Amino acid sequence: TRKFDGKIYSTPAVAENTLVFTCTDGYIYALNALNGNTMWEFSVGKAVASPAIKDGAVYIGNGVGSFWCLNLKDGKKNWSYTGVAGFCDAKPFVDDTQVVFGSWGGTLYSLDSSTGVKQWEWSREGGILTSPGACPPLKSGNRIFIACPDRHTYCIDAKTGKLLFLIDEGRESIALSEDKKTLFIKSMSGKALAVNA
Repeated sequence: TRKFDGKIYSTPAVAENTLVFTCTDGYIYALNALNGNTMWEFSVGKAVASPAIKDGAVYIGNGVGSFWCLNLKDGKKNWSYTGVAGFCDAKPFVDDTQVVFGSWGGTLYSLDSSTGVKQWEWSREGGILTSPGACPPLKSGNRIFIACPDRHTYCIDAKTGKLLFLIDEGRESIALSEDKKTLFIKSMSGKALAVNA
């Protein structure tokens, strides 16, 4: 058990015996997953986002317009992107070609996961109601799925950032089947949907 100087809204990520999360005291923490000892900490000023870990790297945003890729072993910065509108909240999606994350500034971003160079950004009119800030993005083939507070689920081309279609259900809870062929959507009207991805 560990106590910190701020609140923890972050969903932790665990890999290679390392547990990573953010705290409202302004730090990203990496703890030894077995004994809770601090392995490293990284100051970000304002932190509520949830991290993703892939291939020895931590991908995470913050509350002051930045997104980072950090080395899982020592917390040193691999790269950063500073063009984020609003604050990041949800866990990003990451694979070998891209890292995709949303912000409460109304925008979904895709960056090159190796370099942090922006590939595209996507947004819709509507302010906070169309902000993809709370739902972790999902990827099936060449399609990114995101649900927004306007109660729609959006399908976006993973290479171009262009909207392919939208579904008139959903809000902050979507999932993919293990084979990534079926998208599951929890609605705000008392039902769940299974959609061909």
